[in-house]
Amino acid sequence: MRVIVSIVFILLSLWFSLLIIDTLTSEIYISLNRKEVSANITQKITTHGKDGYKYFIEYAFEFNHRSYSRKSLFQLVNKKSKVSRIEYESYEIGNTVLVSFAGDNPNYNRLKDDVSIYNNFFFYIIGIILFGAIGINETKIMIQKTMKTTSTST
Repeated sequence: MRVIVSIVFILLSLWFSLLIIDTLTSEIYISLNRKEVSANITQKITTHGKDGYKYFIEYAFEFNHRSYSRKSLFQLVNKKSKVSRIEYESYEIGNTVLVSFAGDNPNYNRLKDDVSIYNNFFFYIIGIILFGAIGINETKIMIQKTMKTTSTST
């Protein structure tokens, strides 16, 4: 059982690490060769949780005769862009928004004025530290118990 707990916590720590690396990678690519384009809103999404309502949009744009949208986790998963309630209510599907992207790799893109990209960094870092520490501690305890069992049996 302790092995499973250890593995789960270490995997959670790695997951948070990947989220940070993905966000920083995207921002670096965009900052090195920033271009801007108008993108069409393709979807509006509202979620409701304990923090209240959150508002998101998805968009798509064309560059060099190819279509792009916002993705995360190294371009594997579609990602929604968080917007304010006022922006959400003013947008209609098909409206345009300004998007910043890396000119040499448009897969790295985000809303031009997206300030929410760093909102979760503190949470991610705490997750890495907390889950990593628990996972390492569980592994340490497991190894110590194995060594005690081995030394008492010999």
